[in-house]
Amino acid sequence: MSNFVIAITLSLIAFLFSHQLVALGVGTVFSFLLQGHNIAWTDRHLFKRLVHGDVYKKEA
Repeated sequence: MSNFVIAITLSLIAFLFSHQLVALGVGTVFSFLLQGHNIAWTDRHLFKRLVHGDVYKKEA
């Protein structure tokens, strides 16, 4: 979500001055709202062997 902070901030500033919502496409909104869910679904279903975190950490 941090990737979108600058774009969304600039869009909100432009909206405050112009009262028109411009330069905010469907793809941007879709990515902002669903990017994390898409990555999580892909990790669970397509990349089952993908390891997140420290692979060298010893379990207790």
